[in-house]
Amino acid sequence: MNQVSLQYFPPVVPGEKNVLSFNFAAGLTSGNTLSGTPTVTVTTLVGTDTNPSGILNGSPSLDSTNTIVNVPFYVQNDQNQYLIVVLCGTLNAQVLPGLPAVLVVNSLSGA
Repeated sequence: MNQVSLQYFPPVVPGEKNVLSFNFAAGLTSGNTLSGTPTVTVTTLVGTDTNPSGILNGSPSLDSTNTIVNVPFYVQNDQNQYLIVVLCGTLNAQVLPGLPAVLVVNSLSGA
């Protein structure tokens, strides 16, 4: 079992729309790739956003290598930090890897 590190995405500004990429390649064994539909949960770590999953801007998708999950987002609330956790099945039904990451929204990050 691989140890999972918490990823920190670069800060974004309110109103930004973009895609976060969660790279599972390092944690997959040889010949195993992601499969199925990824699930994404969002929790507010810092701030007052009472609907953190509202930052999701569409469905997550796998890239062409089936090792990366792309998560579209659109943030509006300033001064929030979110914990985003992506889970996705693999060709090996006994393996369900997850990756956590933090996204910071700060209007000063664009300065």
